[in-house]
Amino acid sequence: ITAFRRCMDVNFLSAVKMCQVFLPLLRRSKGRIVNISSMAGEVSMPMFSAYGASKAALSNFSGVMRMELSKWGIKVSTIQPAGFRTSRSSWCSYKEEILKGLSSDTRRDYGEAYISSLLGGLSKMANQSSEDLRPVLEDMCHALMSLDPKPLYTPGQTAWIIPFLCRLCPTNIFDIMIMQTFKFIDCHPAALSQDCLIALHALNNFAEAGGQTLLWWSVDYFLSCGLKFA
Repeated sequence: ITAFRRCMDVNFLSAVKMCQVFLPLLRRSKGRIVNISSMAGEVSMPMFSAYGASKAALSNFSGVMRMELSKWGIKVSTIQPAGFRTSRSSWCSYKEEILKGLSSDTRRDYGEAYISSLLGGLSKMANQSSEDLRPVLEDMCHALMSLDPKPLYTPGQTAWIIPFLCRLCPTNIFDIMIMQTFKFIDCHPAALSQDCLIALHALNNFAEAGGQTLLWWSVDYFLSCGLKFA
């Protein structure tokens, strides 16, 4: 629960507090609010439950503020990026802290090898993310300086496509697609029975055969059409 509380404090409650402190000035100046959310706040992603929940709360809060403050002339924008590498610190550096917070039952059921592989998977994901933050910075500048800022910015090539596919596809199909796309580990929890592992292996074979291909075919198709949603 510590990780969830920390994520909510940093990613959501701190933004709420900042808005509360500066709202009197914003009302007088007809200023604007720009909050940095994430695609993970709209689309459920494996290994991002705490982070995604905090960003979902921020996105919802921003939407409510946009409506409630419009009568004051205050404009509220949300930046919802795809994956960008924003830190050079290794996820593996948090291994001891994470293991320390796990109960003995959790350690036994999942096994240290599986838990360690999750951290390695997060590191692989970070390494595959873009280091070029210019799309995010350009959208932030537009949200701050433009006479007519957008309510939502989605920097990053997949930042609008994946949420769009999430709304378009049946849930079960999209789950397979997203789990295969964000699959960076090969082992399974230690306590799973052999029968469960066989079923998982069959599901993984199906996903490898079509799940990821279907997702990226959809991405390529919509990009080739030149579609862009605000």
